[in-house]
Amino acid sequence: MQKPIVIFITNYPENHVISERARIFSKSISDIAIIKVLYRERNIGRIKSFWSRLYILNKNPPNLIFTFDGFISTELPTFIASIFYKVPYICDTACDIYDEYKIKDKRLIKFLSYKIFHLILRRAKVITCRGLIQKIVFESRYLNKNIIHVSEGVIYDKWQENSMIKKDELFNNVENPLIIGVIGSIVWDENLGWAYGLEVIEVLKRLRFKNICGLVLPSPTSSGAAIKMLNEIALKYDLQNKFKIIDNVHRDILPNYLATIDICISTQIPNIIGEMRTTAKLPEYMAAGRYILATKVGDARFYLHKDMLIEYESSGKYYDELSKRVDCIEKNREKLLDGRLNKAKAKSNFSYEYLIPIVREEIEKILFQSKL
Repeated sequence: MQKPIVIFITNYPENHVISERARIFSKSISDIAIIKVLYRERNIGRIKSFWSRLYILNKNPPNLIFTFDGFISTELPTFIASIFYKVPYICDTACDIYDEYKIKDKRLIKFLSYKIFHLILRRAKVITCRGLIQKIVFESRYLNKNIIHVSEGVIYDKWQENSMIKKDELFNNVENPLIIGVIGSIVWDENLGWAYGLEVIEVLKRLRFKNICGLVLPSPTSSGAAIKMLNEIALKYDLQNKFKIIDNVHRDILPNYLATIDICISTQIPNIIGEMRTTAKLPEYMAAGRYILATKVGDARFYLHKDMLIEYESSGKYYDELSKRVDCIEKNREKLLDGRLNKAKAKSNFSYEYLIPIVREEIEKILFQSKL
């Protein structure tokens, strides 16, 4: 008897944390199903990606589809396939598109888009929410009867490596630097005038006479224009010798670079999208035992010690408080050892060893429900 076919569709390039999530979940069922993972090429637009995925699903309809984000390029072709071929699907998502369009105020397309998206969510066999608060919000909106929490994941052992990269090789003009930094998608938000990495520059600007440097590690979905803008802002404040963006770091060697960062920063804006999310970088910061400074927004408040959380009232107040915290740690670097306390929490809450059985059980229910 032939194994059922399961297609995993991600809205991200192969070298992305969510694509890694798709691969891990797919491999976990390779003994019971024929699996295939579809990635989105970095320079391929959403419309072209939509038609490509629709063609694949039409040519050889699978027994189950597992989607990871992406309204147009993943969820919409999946929804169409489910209508024409009765293919069940699972939606793995971090937020509701309704909130995104509400914040950005795209009036002409907002109503139709979120109505279709809600139809997609309601038709799904299961919705896997990556945030605890997100699950509560989705349940309050009655988006589906089967909503489960499957947090952002981390390959725990991968992040235990000690860095082979020396700090003085990154910043050879600064003696014994304290390095602050971020990893993530660097995309400029016109409404906020902000992108990940800007908070690093703001701290360096306020503490320019300290031995503090900033490192930004962009994810594959980052915008080249946004990266250029951050470098220009750093140059404007004469911080180019203390601020560095290293692009195109493969995920296999990313732990080596992360291990050079003493203080990892996680900034989420306190809007509905920020509150619903656990950013993918947080489990990696924690697993690596880094000291973390995060806004008291979303699920970070459930996992981090109160000393690592910062209230976000406005960008200016946040940058000031963030700078004060960094300055205190620079004067007392033994405080950095507290980051090691995050390791156990990362293993118990985000390790794929913990998440895989949850996902596999849901997949088996769908594939073999007639036998149960």
